[in-house]
Amino acid sequence: MDRKTLQEALRLTAYPVLRKAGFKGSGVTLRRVVSPVIHVFNVQGSQWGGGFYLNLGVHLEGLPTISGQPTNGKPTEYDCLVRRRLEPPEDYGRGAWPYGASEDEATTVSEVVASQFQFVGESFFSRYTRYPDDFESMIEAATAEATGPPGIPLIQLAFHLGKVQEANALIQTALEAAPPSATGFRARLEELLRCQNASGRNV
Repeated sequence: MDRKTLQEALRLTAYPVLRKAGFKGSGVTLRRVVSPVIHVFNVQGSQWGGGFYLNLGVHLEGLPTISGQPTNGKPTEYDCLVRRRLEPPEDYGRGAWPYGASEDEATTVSEVVASQFQFVGESFFSRYTRYPDDFESMIEAATAEATGPPGIPLIQLAFHLGKVQEANALIQTALEAAPPSATGFRARLEELLRCQNASGRNV
């Protein structure tokens, strides 16, 4: 079958489960907003055809997206602070979810999607639900572990939460770890530092 058949099966079978859990929307993206936390559920067709992916994301209202744009309350999954793929069960194989070879199979796939959302997807979302506690924990872990250079979104989150000292420490860690050739990344880090020092406000 094809993406259109699967989408209709999701609309009839899986989406009601998501809506019962508080998600709203239609098409390929649904969102659950418990201000200021935004949970995102996205269906992405494989560029090679024959299957699809389920993408989960978590973002905050007022926090710039990864691309640096305002969220307007509707961030896309790929622009979220935290992202994850909801993998199919092992008996479906690795990689993309199948569309199903018939309408009945598409319905079965949709039912499995609903089940995976309830038992795996909601477990993921539950780690990023309490504001600000769950998000402050992300900053605390990053500053304590220092296992690698933090990304821009994590630094922006620290500023957003008013964790200025931690944000500055993360920037210094990233600058020390970034090679001289990473000119764009280094410039963005220095820009964040300058903006914060100049304004005294969250970035």
